Amino acid sequence: MSLYYNYSTTIGGFEMASSVSKRVSALVAGLTVISLGCLGTAVYAAPSIGSVVAERVSDDVFRVRVQGAGFTEKTDGNPVLYDHVDVTWENGKPNFHQSQFKDGQLVQRQDLDPNTIWAKPSNPIEGNTGMLVVKSRPHRTSDGVAHYFGKGSDNFLGWPMASGGETTEYSSRTMYSSFWIKLPYDMARYYAIPGTQQSSRFIDGGDDSYGEAVKISGLEGTGKIIRYKPNLGNQDYGWLFFEPPEGVSTRDMLGQELVGVDSGASAVFPSSGSQSKFDDYGYLAPRGKYARFWGDSTGKGYGFALGNIGWAGHGLSLWSNEYGGISPEPGQWNLIEVEVSLGSNDGTIPPRVAVYMNGKTFVKSDDSWAKEILNVSVQDRSGLTIALLGINDFMSVPFTVEVDDIYLDKSLHRVKLCNVSDYNVYREGKGRCELQRVTGWTDNQVEFEQYLGGLGTNDNLYVYIFDKLGQHNQKGVLIGTEKVPPSPIEIIEIN
Repeated sequence: MSLYYNYSTTIGGFEMASSVSKRVSALVAGLTVISLGCLGTAVYAAPSIGSVVAERVSDDVFRVRVQGAGFTEKTDGNPVLYDHVDVTWENGKPNFHQSQFKDGQLVQRQDLDPNTIWAKPSNPIEGNTGMLVVKSRPHRTSDGVAHYFGKGSDNFLGWPMASGGETTEYSSRTMYSSFWIKLPYDMARYYAIPGTQQSSRFIDGGDDSYGEAVKISGLEGTGKIIRYKPNLGNQDYGWLFFEPPEGVSTRDMLGQELVGVDSGASAVFPSSGSQSKFDDYGYLAPRGKYARFWGDSTGKGYGFALGNIGWAGHGLSLWSNEYGGISPEPGQWNLIEVEVSLGSNDGTIPPRVAVYMNGKTFVKSDDSWAKEILNVSVQDRSGLTIALLGINDFMSVPFTVEVDDIYLDKSLHRVKLCNVSDYNVYREGKGRCELQRVTGWTDNQVEFEQYLGGLGTNDNLYVYIFDKLGQHNQKGVLIGTEKVPPSPIEIIEIN
């Protein structure tokens, strides 16, 4: 038996029907009228939703069918990968390999674990744990079972078996990927400076949190101590890692003294940068990357890197400070989304890239980037996949990284449930969205299994459909709750 709500509404003189499921997050109808959108010389109407019907598959699984127009065809309805860690959906098929892992078990490479989900994760060397499947740490969602965890400055997953491992098994000029990541510090703002005899007195917060506040002479506000590493590099007293006060630049700190608010310990910010990293006196500014997206493991295909301060690789570099310099919020789960299009072969759809953090724009390409990428020549034109995801090439702080719900597809098509009714609100960094596991896709119908993730069971939720250009219905179709159903409604039982 399945339950759904059915009601009709009149918009612009047309009466349309919409249906939704009665669950804790019962799907409720709505109609969005979307204006035509265009990208380059190709013109497509953005998706519009006419009806939503949900059918109960089991006690906690609902299959949802959305009908409308302008969804655009998708070759394979399933995403390439949707990794919930305990269960991983690979091209639509569930893989429960990691559900049998013990708490803290290492994700190994294919030569050591032929059934691995990831062909080339990082190895546990040089103070790094590698990526572990953890079950005892607090999860991102209330019903979470497991997620990935690593300790050190170089822990990552790479080359999912769902896309072919180190040899990508498909060709595609588009890619969408997203993942949730949790980090203890602001990875775009921390510095390293040579320590002093007093540095051991600074109070740090361990691997998962900040230490004491610090004042910098002549500057307003307070910064935060991260860690002191006495045996790092060739300096007599090692290196001190800290985060400066909000809005303070490198130039502001040159030659200034740092003093711990609680400990009274002090150090001096050098007047020049280090030329040999930890083997040379001088400051070290933030660096590192969260992800790489490559088409070929030998480097013959397209390659891009998502760093803590921007986007690099083939084509021009894009810098996050042009969009406000946002970064993942420390101590919280953050959603990072990546859209890449290398353009259509006939030139009607131009290349573009966009990266979002919690809805906000991190970087976005312009016409210069699009022209530059068209001049790139590669030997292998396989589709992009995840070559690295986690943390890599950051300065040597033994911090932690946690990753969950990794999504990858060879198209920009996707479905989201959000707790905001206007997607522009989400782009302002408000509200929350969750990717759904799509199971079928045509130009006028999409099917998916409902996944609430971190959405509240009493939230008003909304459906958003994204087409092959990444366009979506701007106003979501309302998803109500069992406690506050929409009105008027008719509840229908189907045996």
